[in-house]
Amino acid sequence: MECYEFLIDEEELRKFHSTILPQLGQDEVFYLMLGARNKYLTDEEKPIYNMNGSDMIKRVTVRSNKYEEFRDKVLDFCVPKGRYRDKNDKPLPEHSFTLYVTPNPRDVRRASVGVVQKITEGLLNTNTPLKLENMMLSEIHKYSTNKVWIDLDVDPKGDDDLLKTLERLRVILGDTEYITVKTRSGAHMLVKKETIDPRIKNTFYKDIQSLSDTMEGEVEFKGDTMLPVPGCAQGGKMPYIL
Repeated sequence: MECYEFLIDEEELRKFHSTILPQLGQDEVFYLMLGARNKYLTDEEKPIYNMNGSDMIKRVTVRSNKYEEFRDKVLDFCVPKGRYRDKNDKPLPEHSFTLYVTPNPRDVRRASVGVVQKITEGLLNTNTPLKLENMMLSEIHKYSTNKVWIDLDVDPKGDDDLLKTLERLRVILGDTEYITVKTRSGAHMLVKKETIDPRIKNTFYKDIQSLSDTMEGEVEFKGDTMLPVPGCAQGGKMPYIL
């Protein structure tokens, strides 16, 4: 039986795991999510499929620092083709999917406190079913632990030149450590928070906003983020580390 192929380049995935994902501590997990996006459909396909702008298909957590266990969680998404469907029960095309991860670990302990509060509220509202697994996953997504990475989402449009924009960002960042992930239509520049160059701490945000103001697209600050997974599917393409 033919399955979805969301893991495209295992060496790229291994590189991502070893260079970007921090070591998990006690009560920490990574959050993986498979999404389907309407914007990745062709103009001919858009009227055919009943989708929101971005639909969450499936989500899981990864509790291990071992690469093999992370990879196996990715492979768990690769079910037989046709199993993932739109709101009209029509099988979604493979090029509509993207696999995301939180590069900043999530805090299970804080999430558990949130779940207890949600359960208490749910018990008082007998008209609403208690969906415990969904509650837990939603709360895990919400709470990060120490933020290792600040995400600069570079989204060029029109005459914007991605490589020139990235070079201007490199100049702004000075001696700050960063890793750039090339995505389907732009890039995510992951800035290592603890290494921000002291010389730019007071001008960092302002200078990047000024750069964004000169673009047709934008550079968006995301203190926390869902990142397309390098080596895996993103709308028919594959993100990779530059």
